[in-house]
Amino acid sequence: MRYRIVQLPDGLECSDGPAASWATLLQIRKLLKISGALTNEARSVLSLLLPYLWRA
Repeated sequence: MRYRIVQLPDGLECSDGPAASWATLLQIRKLLKISGALTNEARSVLSLLLPYLWRA
């Protein structure tokens, strides 16, 4: 599994195929509150977004 952080311009939708999953900052904030919803690797990548997660 590979994690990427991508910022898209407003109004632009993107798809990397059927294996890709996209989440908004609000969805990520909700997932962070659920124990076991994210892997340690995903949490490590998301730690780079902390300044943005708490502004969403």
